[in-house]
Amino acid sequence: MPPTPKLPRYVERNRAKGRVYYNVRYQGQRLGKLPDNPESPEFFEAYAAIMRRITNQPKSSTPEEGSLRWLITEYKSSPGYLRLAAKTRRDYERELARLRPIDSFPAIDIKR
Repeated sequence: MPPTPKLPRYVERNRAKGRVYYNVRYQGQRLGKLPDNPESPEFFEAYAAIMRRITNQPKSSTPEEGSLRWLITEYKSSPGYLRLAAKTRRDYERELARLRPIDSFPAIDIKR
């Protein structure tokens, strides 16, 4: 069996159903699947696209609908959030700020 190649940062290898799967995991979130061959150009193109989303996230004034940032914005403008005490809102804001590195990703893709 040939030696396993060294994987790029944030890439994890999983074995399931007799196959090997590669995923990008960043700050505890699985951000995308990668092609099966870690030495192929397609693998590195997919990896580069995901890494661009992490590192070069242009922040527009209006978040893209369906993104985590859009969901947070909607929540912060909801009556339930606005009814919270000021201290509670500050606490929530601190926790929501931890999601900023991944807030451009589609909310539906984020598990747990």
